[in-house]
Amino acid sequence: MSHSSQAAQKQCERTPEVLWDPNESERLVLDPLDPLRRAIDAESALDVRLGEVVRTQRFAEGFRREVLGTTS
Repeated sequence: MSHSSQAAQKQCERTPEVLWDPNESERLVLDPLDPLRRAIDAESALDVRLGEVVRTQRFAEGFRREVLGTTS
């Protein structure tokens, strides 16, 4: 989402359209599941308990990289 207020307004206006579109809303829920699983698995490999995983900056950065498809 853009940082401009006009772009944010357009995104907000689009929200009901997305929520009421079964295919689009399902996609928005399902798309991040694989990146989430990979980020969790990376933390689990470091012996971080699942309940603690989401509290780490490393997890947040790993999940962000997975979702955005970046390596840095």
